Amino acid sequence: MESIWLGVFALFSVIHLIFCYIEHEFYRKFTKVILVPILMLYVIESGSFELEYALIMALLGSFLGDIFLLNQDNKVNFLAGLSSFLVAHVFYIMLLESRLDFNDNILIVLVFGLLVMAVLAYMTIRRVVKSMTIPVILYSLTLFVVTLFSGVLLINSPSWYNASIFIGSLLFMFSDSLVAYSLFIKDFKRKHLYIMVTYLLAQLLIVIGLVNF
Repeated sequence: MESIWLGVFALFSVIHLIFCYIEHEFYRKFTKVILVPILMLYVIESGSFELEYALIMALLGSFLGDIFLLNQDNKVNFLAGLSSFLVAHVFYIMLLESRLDFNDNILIVLVFGLLVMAVLAYMTIRRVVKSMTIPVILYSLTLFVVTLFSGVLLINSPSWYNASIFIGSLLFMFSDSLVAYSLFIKDFKRKHLYIMVTYLLAQLLIVIGLVNF
C-alpha cells in the first residue's frame, strides 16, 4: 500500500511543478500544501518504522513551514516558516543520531565544525539578511547538522538508503539556498519551479531513506 502513496506523491508533484512552470499562483499554492501530507500517509502505511512518530513530526513541521511560506515576503510568515522547518530538522537529527555512535573525538570535531560554520555563516549573510541574521544562522546550522549526520551515517554504514538520506539533505540545502537568494539577493523567473523540484526530491529521498534504514 505504501508504494501507492509514493505514486500519488509523484503524480501530485508533477502537477504542482507544472503549475510552478506556468506560474499559476492559486493552483501552485493549493497543490503545494497537499504534498507533504501524502508523504506522511506513506510513512504511516510503512508500519514497521520504530521511530515513526519522529518522522511524522518532522513532516508535520515541514507541512506547517510550507503553509507559512506561501506568503514568504511577509517577515512574520517567513520567521514562522523558518521555525517550523527548524523543528522538522531537529526531528531529522534525532532520527539520525539514534543510528550513530559518537565517541568523544567525533563530538569535539562536530562542535568545532559547528563553531566554524557559525562564524562563516555570520560573516557571509549578516549584511544580506540584516535583522534576521540570528534566526537564519540557527536554521542554517540545524540543516548543516542534518547533512553532517547523514554524511557520517553513510560513511559508517554505506547503503543505498543512507546515500538517499545524504543526497536528500544536500538537495535540501540547495533548495533553501535558492529561497534565500530569491528573497535577499535577487529574484528570478520561475523560482518556485527550481525551489520545489529540489525540495520535493529532498523530502522524498530523506523519507524513503529513513523509513528503510
